[in-house]
Amino acid sequence: MATQPTNLPVPSESPRDLKFNAGKIDEFVTSKDHVYVDRFGDEHRTIAGINYDANQAIVNYGYITKDSFEAGSTISLVNECLRWESNGEYYRWDGEFPKVVPPGSTPDSTGGVGPGAWVGVGDASLRSDLNNGYLNDQYSRVFQTVSDMRSGNLKEGDHVRWLGYYSVGDGGGNYGVVHSGSATEDGGSIFAIPNGKYVEAETPKEARQWGIKYDGVSDGVTQFNNARNYLSAKDEVLYFSGAGVVLYSGARPDLSGVKIHADEGVTFKVDENPNTKDLRLLTNLRIENPVSGTTLIKPANTFIDLKELYNIAPGLVNMSLNESASIVNLTTWNQTIYNVSTGDISASGTGTVTSNTVTWSSDFAANPQVLYPPAPENGSLYEINAFTSGQAESCGVFIKTSSAVVFASITVASGKLSVKGFNFSGSQTINEEYTLPNGGAYGWISNQQVNLGFVVNDSVMTFVLNGLPVYRFNGTVVNAGFILSQAGDAAGVTFLDCLKTTNFKLRVKRPLSIGVIGDSISYGAWCSNDIVRLLPSFIQNSDNIGKVSITNYAVSGTSSAYWATGYGSSTDYSPHKVVLCMIGTNDQQGGVAVAQYTTNLQTIANKIVSAGAIPVFGIFPIFTTEANSGIHGVTTSNYAAHAKYTHALKKFCIQNGYEFADMRRNFGANLGWYGDNIHPTVEGQISIMAAWAEALTRMLKNKKGYLQ
Repeated sequence: MATQPTNLPVPSESPRDLKFNAGKIDEFVTSKDHVYVDRFGDEHRTIAGINYDANQAIVNYGYITKDSFEAGSTISLVNECLRWESNGEYYRWDGEFPKVVPPGSTPDSTGGVGPGAWVGVGDASLRSDLNNGYLNDQYSRVFQTVSDMRSGNLKEGDHVRWLGYYSVGDGGGNYGVVHSGSATEDGGSIFAIPNGKYVEAETPKEARQWGIKYDGVSDGVTQFNNARNYLSAKDEVLYFSGAGVVLYSGARPDLSGVKIHADEGVTFKVDENPNTKDLRLLTNLRIENPVSGTTLIKPANTFIDLKELYNIAPGLVNMSLNESASIVNLTTWNQTIYNVSTGDISASGTGTVTSNTVTWSSDFAANPQVLYPPAPENGSLYEINAFTSGQAESCGVFIKTSSAVVFASITVASGKLSVKGFNFSGSQTINEEYTLPNGGAYGWISNQQVNLGFVVNDSVMTFVLNGLPVYRFNGTVVNAGFILSQAGDAAGVTFLDCLKTTNFKLRVKRPLSIGVIGDSISYGAWCSNDIVRLLPSFIQNSDNIGKVSITNYAVSGTSSAYWATGYGSSTDYSPHKVVLCMIGTNDQQGGVAVAQYTTNLQTIANKIVSAGAIPVFGIFPIFTTEANSGIHGVTTSNYAAHAKYTHALKKFCIQNGYEFADMRRNFGANLGWYGDNIHPTVEGQISIMAAWAEALTRMLKNKKGYLQ
């Protein structure tokens, strides 16, 4: 059904809902399926399903005997049977109801004997039917278990029921339909039976309907894999109802890929695996690790999308409450010529200045012309619109320091940001060009206006283009303002309506693609919510960060050599603007020489920088031991060697100018934040995310140059 309904409350008069519901009425009336799904995703019985349930209930009461073919009667229910006085046999009707039997009839004269007609239920017939699971030939082949159902004498079209998987009432019962042909057996949705037939079960959503046992002894890996393959394709949930221990044997089986809803009394007994971070948990889940002897609760991670938080919390924190805006009188500003050869900006310009406009009646000579306040107010945004009639002009902003003039400008129809710098001898010191985002939205279009802005904060000036911060200059500001930099095309340009906003809170809001490398801590082992889910809730929508995307390349068990010269050295960092690197726990445990460790770090950093990304390093938290935590957990090595590695890492970052996040400051001595003495739980990961957020915010706040 192509119509997409709304989520409006009942009753809804939306045309979309009315059209959608019309289709559902047809499905309710005519579908052979037993259920249909409404616009809120809830299941209801169809007429076929209601009839099925009613017939099941009727059959469960047993047969109702009536007299007789000779006397005449009417059969209205599936479990009514009519006696033939001539031989004393009882017959049930297997066709449409009601069945009217005139007086003086016989089974042969009123439809015949066989499937779809009269079926004998006397002593011999009834014994045969009961042995084969029959109560009603159309709806009620009822069996004790799956094994009984498999061995039943079934025919195509039979509707069957089994009351348990291994025993009656064990929670594994279900309904199904018999088909001819072949289908792949999976022990839950498809059961192969003899004579080239199979039973297709109603959507099995309960773990026990797949043969998963709760005894803590029977391995459930195969059954789980079958259930995952079937339910994930339908985006359905696998329910673990009741209480008990489900064992998954083997080394670190993969339990990801299907939504799991587990009752509070359910425990997964499994060798803890890195893929548990990929578990799609609708509820909290207790995990018991038989290898490390640990038990902990994995928090739900699917019912509420954590990323919803970053649309609320950071935005509220960063509201601007002290800004005030005013209109600038341009006659109080300076309109002069910038002499590129000397850096002088004192000679009067050729523009006509009014309180709210600057225009040029003719083209000017080679040197650009500038418009600037006597003294820019620290922390204020100045913005002005520039109009062009379509020539090849370039306009932008400039900053003059004690030794140079730097200006960033855009040219009509180019879609590029050009940044140039000259010393006071006229030698060019900066020549950069960047492609602006969003096509022409941040460019200068012929016969249109573009908004130029700048903010001076102490020794930093930021160029704002159509409200978007695009470039940050660094240096002691002597003068700052607007520039018309393309010689020969001044006619047709107008600067108009200069506005000032004091106490301006600059927000770059750049989209940020982040790559992550590291070991099992960064991978998220023992953690149902890893960095891909957690970090955006800390940083997205903060002052200097817009939309966040994260790719986690981390691999459990890796050390610095893996990323410097091993398999991880081929990782492509070019899609990312920032790469987070927390590496060293396994170097420490393996006793790698500190000098080699820092050499590897430099190799990794060089690879990241050469790909055009910025490395940010994480100083890993101090792990613990069983003697200190009381948890058997993972056996850790070189526990006391932590300081020489973390100190060397911090020194390396300082020497090379790399930003770093010190996880130790946030993690502290909270040993309960380790699930197994070395891998943080979700609570521990949250403290790590806070440290990453602090480092990223600090790094981006101080970032110079192109900002997008």
